[in-house]
Amino acid sequence: MSNSAAVFNIPLSLQAPMTMIRPGLSLYGLSTVPQDCLVNCMSLKSRIVAINRLKKGDTVSYQRTYEITKDREYIAVLPVGYADGIPTLYSNKGSVSIKGRSYPVVGRICMDYMMVSLGENPGDIFLGDEATIFGGKSVSVEKFGNICKRIPYEVTCDISKRVPRIFLRKEDKR
Repeated sequence: MSNSAAVFNIPLSLQAPMTMIRPGLSLYGLSTVPQDCLVNCMSLKSRIVAINRLKKGDTVSYQRTYEITKDREYIAVLPVGYADGIPTLYSNKGSVSIKGRSYPVVGRICMDYMMVSLGENPGDIFLGDEATIFGGKSVSVEKFGNICKRIPYEVTCDISKRVPRIFLRKEDKR
């Protein structure tokens, strides 16, 4: 039985008697070797549940790993954390995409939450707005994995069962 990598890299894996495959990463449009025929189709998204205005000297999250250095800074809270598959290694290193713009993850990733800096002025960002942690045109699964010191296999498998899955057909527009 051939895995995704064998199907794309070992032509004999598709010939008799080896006619069974077990697709893995390719189901998400990923491969260990770039493949033009695959489209990265896995995204992890959340919605903003709070926006807090903090002042200079305030700190964010466990162990106070992020401190506000400007007069004010707006921090968005996303209800996704390490229990959902976001490694704590993403703390203070990663970013999320909101309305097509990149915002840094700040403070330590919590079990159920992560925080994102919106800077000194949140502008057109509001409660309920969608934030993309990886996928789409924002951070790729590979880049997310590199920041977290994970391979794409781990990234895809680590998303916990409590994260709802939404399957879209190609023609769906979401």
